[in-house]
Amino acid sequence: MLTVKSSLMCLFGLLMLKGVSAAVVHVPYDFKTIQAGIDAAKHGDTVLVHPGTYIETIKLKGKRIKLGSRFLNSRNPDWIDETIIKADSAGSVVYFLDYEDTNTVLSGFTITNGHPDWYLSQNFGGGIYCGKNTSPRLEYLKVIKNVAIHGGGIYCYANSKPVLTNVTVCENYARVGGGIYLEYNTAPYLENVNVYQNYAIDAGGGIYCYTDARPFLKKSAIYNNHAALNGGGLFFYCCQPRLINLTIFGNTATRGGGIFCGFASHAVIINSIIWQNEPQQIHFSVPWGGESSMAIAYSDVQGGATQIEKNRDTVYWLEGNLDADPLFLDAPNQDFELTRQSPAINAGTAYFQWEGAVLVELDATEYIGKAPDLGACEFPYVLTLIEPSKFPHQFMLYPNFPNPFNPVTTFIFQLPHFSAVRLTITNLLGEMVTTLINKEMPAGQHQVQWWAEAMSAGIYFYQLSAGKFSATGKCLLLK
Repeated sequence: MLTVKSSLMCLFGLLMLKGVSAAVVHVPYDFKTIQAGIDAAKHGDTVLVHPGTYIETIKLKGKRIKLGSRFLNSRNPDWIDETIIKADSAGSVVYFLDYEDTNTVLSGFTITNGHPDWYLSQNFGGGIYCGKNTSPRLEYLKVIKNVAIHGGGIYCYANSKPVLTNVTVCENYARVGGGIYLEYNTAPYLENVNVYQNYAIDAGGGIYCYTDARPFLKKSAIYNNHAALNGGGLFFYCCQPRLINLTIFGNTATRGGGIFCGFASHAVIINSIIWQNEPQQIHFSVPWGGESSMAIAYSDVQGGATQIEKNRDTVYWLEGNLDADPLFLDAPNQDFELTRQSPAINAGTAYFQWEGAVLVELDATEYIGKAPDLGACEFPYVLTLIEPSKFPHQFMLYPNFPNPFNPVTTFIFQLPHFSAVRLTITNLLGEMVTTLINKEMPAGQHQVQWWAEAMSAGIYFYQLSAGKFSATGKCLLLK
């Protein structure tokens, strides 16, 4: 039986636990500005920013918090466009300066109007500045229309290791590194990142890598960027980039429209497409005592190895490379999905090792078909029939049509919210035939086709999994 004293002690303990539990700070309801919300937050808290335009420059101050728009809890991508952080004076929009790690998350914003004073020597990172030894998680962001001397959109400095996923970097402007600037032993991880229509007066229209930068770029598109001198898409100087499943398209420069590989750089490119860059897809600089190298495997490079301009540098032209039109769905409108006839489908590798390091090691559930596709987008093309902002009320998998079919049938399903989706086909024995979809998708109604001309006639089962929802259907292939 509890005494009065023990009851009070229990109550005090509960109050203490409540006091140390994570809190949600609402902006502008609890605090009028984002910075005030950050200042009030404690480690583990969430600062939830409601829609609006916030004219301020913010610093995370080493706090292990989640700073996000309403996208954090709704996964509705509309909140990214409707929650804007806009610099209020000469400076970057967002600063990471105090040893922030991956427990510090920035999610669901549009970052714009950053413009550090052009005449100051410390003019870096118009949109986002990642300082020395910082490694925040940057996700579901649009970094757009920022200006700096180094890194118009994003700048990463010594030993920083930020993780960027589902980030768009576009229409930024700089002297070097129009979109992103990486230097001095920084090692960022970038996945599902779109870098496009950025401009550099000098070099690195899309991404500029300098002095021991070791970026790992995966499933990303670098396109329609421009540099007045070198490296329209990417510029490398004394660095070691790893490029996996990239689409590098339509970039322009005086030299090295797609990639400019400078002094003592050693790059590896796997499962990628490098196409329609001007004037060259890949160009090596005249070495100043430090030759560069590039290993290319399972990639589609326009013009092949003979069109790569190099000096005493070394190009390892390895297995699986192509020189064939990738047949994008609509490249002029920046849609780099592959059409059914694309030679890039199933042309990649699920495992690749180079100089003792395993750079690609994929389970069969991580790609669609017999092998990974080349480029940033996996076939089949998934069409969204209903805008994500018009939420369906429930999960639904509709019957495929036509059924029976030969050789193609269509599946339609709907999602009430952002979900991890997996759509698979199995045979009568329960054996996996193919995976049509295996990725996160927004709310809405979606359509995907299965081309089964290589399959035997018979009955097949299709199953949709999305979160806790699961549904199965049956279809008949005739020959």
